[in-house]
Amino acid sequence: MKHNDFLKIFTVVFLFMGAISMGAQTIKGKVVDSDGEGLAFINIVETGTNNGTTTGEDGEYSLDVASIPTTLVVS
Repeated sequence: MKHNDFLKIFTVVFLFMGAISMGAQTIKGKVVDSDGEGLAFINIVETGTNNGTTTGEDGEYSLDVASIPTTLVVS
């Protein structure tokens, strides 16, 4: 293997590893009432950010966060 080929492979692997470590984490869940029924249109926000989402009609949500652990506020 030529030195130049090795450098190209190393660069691609390094960039790929960096992308993985910098990638967002996804939190998925469901907001339910005391009877276990999904609650629709509930706001969920990552504490200290403007990053948030709303539950769907079935109470389920998915939110990409910068890192885990994190705190979510449900309102």
